[in-house]
Amino acid sequence: MSRLVIDISELDVIRGNTAPIRCRVIAQYIDIELINNSDYFAKMIIKNIADFEKDNDVRHAIFMGEDVYSVAFLKDEKLQKGDALDLYIALWNNDITDASFWELLDVHKTTVNEIHALRDFIRTPEGINFLQLSAV
Repeated sequence: MSRLVIDISELDVIRGNTAPIRCRVIAQYIDIELINNSDYFAKMIIKNIADFEKDNDVRHAIFMGEDVYSVAFLKDEKLQKGDALDLYIALWNNDITDASFWELLDVHKTTVNEIHALRDFIRTPEGINFLQLSAV
């Protein structure tokens, strides 16, 4: 099971882990920056979704390859700034430069109803337990 992240400030805490890890992140799309001279095509800037009552000023960059960019912006999803997203990301460690970074593996838009259902669920005792279990 992937770790579910609804507070993107947790990504910096998780990054301290030395092992590669995959996470499912629910966040809001803010912007895209194309990258020249890199192994990656672009980086997506995301922030917390206000419904989850987390710090809404926190921003995070997720790198993506050209294939994921094409699906997200040109073909299937056609993302627009402000969209709520369900992101599947992985933390990779670069042994040469001793750096770690998040890479976007898959992305889908979420609906307002899905966000509200998740928000309501994680406020229940079962939802709290679920978040704790996914963090292991």
